[in-house]
Amino acid sequence: MKVIEARKTTLQESIKAAKRGRVVLTEEGKPIAVISPVTDLDRTLLKLQSSPVFWRRIAEARLQPSFSHDEVVKVFGFVDDGTLSRKDLQETLNHCIQARSREDFWQMIGERRKKKATRGKRAKP
Repeated sequence: MKVIEARKTTLQESIKAAKRGRVVLTEEGKPIAVISPVTDLDRTLLKLQSSPVFWRRIAEARLQPSFSHDEVVKVFGFVDDGTLSRKDLQETLNHCIQARSREDFWQMIGERRKKKATRGKRAKP
């Protein structure tokens, strides 16, 4: 990070320095601005930050039901011990996405667990 007194530089010099890393412009020793190099990732983030469509979608997503960490751990039955198959994980995530409410989610999970429990059990002759 380079610190430059604003009166002692030009915009072009500051931009040139910013291509190598952050530049802090100061006025009487106090920071007044930062110029940062922009990467491809930064360009994408800059576009998103100024996109009304992106922020509308964020606002809509925040209105959707969400699940606490404890609820998710309860569904999986563990934090991550590797016992859940990729297919089971995908099914559970699909249930989270499809659920319209917590109650709907738990009902879907209950049905899935019942179905799984009866799978593989053979009728006695």
